[in-house]
Amino acid sequence: MAKKREASEVEEQARIAATPSAQMQKILTRDLDPVELAELRASISDLKSKAARPGPNMLVQRRALSDLVIQAYDSGQAAMDKKDYIAALAYFDLAAVGSSNPAFAHYQRARTYAMSSHKKDMLAELRMALSEGFMRSRPSTETSSSLIAATPSSGPWPRIGRIPQSESRPAGSCRCGLVRKAHRDASQSWPRFPHYR
Repeated sequence: MAKKREASEVEEQARIAATPSAQMQKILTRDLDPVELAELRASISDLKSKAARPGPNMLVQRRALSDLVIQAYDSGQAAMDKKDYIAALAYFDLAAVGSSNPAFAHYQRARTYAMSSHKKDMLAELRMALSEGFMRSRPSTETSSSLIAATPSSGPWPRIGRIPQSESRPAGSCRCGLVRKAHRDASQSWPRFPHYR
């Protein structure tokens, strides 16, 4: 019984994604006119709204939508690799329409505009990516300050030159156990020369 239901869900998912998927493949070959592209965009948007509503087919619709968004990202990246920036913009636009978090798609569109030297459009897409929350995952100030306090030198660059006598340590002793182990392993495997002692 469960296998039959699962098989029917997989078939339903494939049926839902089949038409938009076939239309997406036409973008790269330029066989999709602007009207059909607008219809494809509307169908993905409609699927997104259906997938957000609770119901018996919600899970199937979410899976189909996820498949389409992944296909849009993959096709967009492939188009960028081929330097087909028009197709890449269309694919990343479809990814933004279908995604629950479109910030990354807007960032990809900004990258595409940058590669094609469209500065104003690139900045507009970057603003959209930031407004959608693209950079919200960066570390907080508290975390950043604790990382800075944990570094041994006072600045961002390591000290270069001679270590003052008060900070000198005997060979092989250091603050980090992994470095200490590396020193020990290196001293056992490398030959000893009199001038390195």
